[in-house]
Amino acid sequence: MKSRRDRGCHPDQVQYAQNYHYRYDRVIKEIQGIPIICLQEVDRYEDIFGPRLTELGYEMVVNIRKVTQTNLHTDGVLIAWLSDFYEKIEHQEIQYNDVF
Repeated sequence: MKSRRDRGCHPDQVQYAQNYHYRYDRVIKEIQGIPIICLQEVDRYEDIFGPRLTELGYEMVVNIRKVTQTNLHTDGVLIAWLSDFYEKIEHQEIQYNDVF
């Protein structure tokens, strides 16, 4: 018997849907053209989300979660806006782990 890890999250899931390029391309296609985008648990910012959203005319602020002994994730939150519609006045980064 194969474990869930060996067969993917869902045993009947098609193989191409497990490919991160396919999934991220679908996300980008779905959100493009929306004036303001807020995403959480964003990984692959440097190589996928940042360049692709910049190509589409977005400016953005990204706050990547700190890596700690109990948190090994390198994901974060992203707020992006179409620069034709909005401009950033200011922003403040907060590490939520430092607040609570």
